[in-house]
Amino acid sequence: MIWLFVGCMIGLLVGASTAIIAPELNFSFEYVDWFLELPLGIFIFVISIFLHIVIHEVGHLLMGLVSGYRFVGLSILGYMVVKNPQNKLEFKRFKVPGIGGQCLMAPPEYSKDFAYKRYLLGGILANGVAIIICSLFIKWNLFSWIFIIVGAIVVLTNGIPMQFNDGKSVQLMAKDETNRKLMYVALKANALLYQGYDYTEMNEEYFLPLNTVGYSYLNTQHDIMRVNYFLNRLDFREAHRMLEDLWRQKNEISVPIFKTGIEGELLSVLCYLNPTDQRISELWNNSELQHFLKQPLMGNYRIKASYAKSEGDTRTAIDLLKASLDAQQNMPSAGDAKMEVKLAKFLLSKW
Repeated sequence: MIWLFVGCMIGLLVGASTAIIAPELNFSFEYVDWFLELPLGIFIFVISIFLHIVIHEVGHLLMGLVSGYRFVGLSILGYMVVKNPQNKLEFKRFKVPGIGGQCLMAPPEYSKDFAYKRYLLGGILANGVAIIICSLFIKWNLFSWIFIIVGAIVVLTNGIPMQFNDGKSVQLMAKDETNRKLMYVALKANALLYQGYDYTEMNEEYFLPLNTVGYSYLNTQHDIMRVNYFLNRLDFREAHRMLEDLWRQKNEISVPIFKTGIEGELLSVLCYLNPTDQRISELWNNSELQHFLKQPLMGNYRIKASYAKSEGDTRTAIDLLKASLDAQQNMPSAGDAKMEVKLAKFLLSKW
C-alpha cells in the first residue's frame, strides 16, 4: 500500500513539476537538448535522494540532542559512524535492507512524559526546512526543482502515518503509553548494546511482556529483543517458543527485515532442537533470507552453520562458526558481538 501511495505522489509531483519546469528550461521533444537534460535530471534526482537522507538523519540527531538524547550512531546508505564502548567514534559498514539512513540515540530517563515527538519528527522537519531554504534562496533551476520534489516525497512518506514510518511511530506512541515504553526500551537496549553490554547484562524488566492496544512493529521489535535475550542466556527452548509465536503471526509483521530475521533465527533454533522439522528446507530456501545471509555477520555464519550441521556436514558447520568468531569487527555493536561469541563457543562445544 505504501508503495502505491509513493508511486501516486511521484507521478503527481513529477507531472505537475514538468508542466511548470518545462517552459522555464525550454524542454522540447523537438530538440536534442531534452535528451541531454534527461541523464542530468536522473543524476540530480539520485544526488537529491542522498542529500535528503543525510538531512533527514541529521534532523533526528539535532532534535534528539535538544530533547536530551545522546548520540549513539549514524548510518547513511550502509556506512555507519558509531560511538564504541571506549567512547570513541568508529566507522563501520552495515546495510539494513530497505533502510537508507538511521540515527541511533540513547534516550533520557523514562517518564510518562517521555520526549519522543521532537526526536521522531526532527527528520521531516529538517527536510521541510531544506525545501523552504531551497525555494527562497536558491535560483530556480533543474536542481532546485528536483531537490524540492524529492524533499516533498520524503516529508509526505515519512510524515503521513503508514506501516512503519516516523509519522506512524508518533501516532502509535500518542495513542498508548505502553507503545512509548516499547520505544524507550528499544532505544535504551540498543544504546547499551553499542556500549558493549549484551542482553543478559541489561535490566531484566526490559524483557518482560508488555500488552498494548493492538499489534504493531513496536511489539515485533520488542519480541525480537526478547528472543535475543533468551538466546543470549542459551535458553533455546524459550527462544523457540517465542519464535513459533512470531512465525504464526508473520502476516501481521509489517517490517520486512523483522520477518527475515525471525525466519533466520527460527531456522537456526529448529536445526539445533529439531533437525528433522520439515520447515527447515522451506526456511532455508527463502530468497529474502538467502539474500540477507550474504552479509558477513556473525549471526549469519551461525545460522548457516546450524543448517550445515542439520544436513550432517559437521566440518562445514565448525568452519562457519570459526568464521563467525573472526567476523566480530563486522558487527554494528559490541554487545551483539559479545552475544554471538557466546553462542558460537557454545555450539562449538556441542559439535
